[in-house]
Amino acid sequence: MTRRTHQCKACDSPAEFDIDLYVRSVELGGRSMEFNAESTMRCCNNHRQKMEAVLLHESNRSLFDAMMKAEGLPPADWKTAKAVFKPIPIERSVLHIDTTQLIPQCDFGDEKARCVMPAKYQIALRCFRIGSKKDHADILIDKCTCEQHRRVLKAEHILADNASKSVVLVALTNRGFPMPDFKRTEITFHIMSRGRKIDPAQFERGKA
Repeated sequence: MTRRTHQCKACDSPAEFDIDLYVRSVELGGRSMEFNAESTMRCCNNHRQKMEAVLLHESNRSLFDAMMKAEGLPPADWKTAKAVFKPIPIERSVLHIDTTQLIPQCDFGDEKARCVMPAKYQIALRCFRIGSKKDHADILIDKCTCEQHRRVLKAEHILADNASKSVVLVALTNRGFPMPDFKRTEITFHIMSRGRKIDPAQFERGKA
């Protein structure tokens, strides 16, 4: 997916802030100058710290120092540097986005924040009937995951969420499937096409 002007530069979320650079010059003769330099960077709220590190990276500092030198100005005092985050006004936001090109956000993350990476897979659970090693039903759920979380997710993580467990039980009941042995439930991942969630009816017919 190509980066768009309304996108966070660190992920596929909508940008919420423009980022400017504030820095003072090294004092010469007892005085220094303040600089507020606009950048082309934008970010979401979750990536403010990361994008500040990018803005103040050594390569960007070198470019800024070269520009200052070319203008005959004193060098920047990088100890005073910081990123200034300016909220993007609502009236400047994009009014229309082609949703066929957008990828749903991953539904997982740590205790503090939901993952901001784009989702690539939709999750299904393979439920086995109690006492049977072969008789099973595959239930597609609404949760999606990115590549990183796909590697660590297990069926028990999904079933620990009572809401997801209830969805599975209702789906099994509607199919006339008996009570499953949840301890043996397996998780499967299904690639979404162009970021669209899979049609449950097509999945049940084995066409997705």
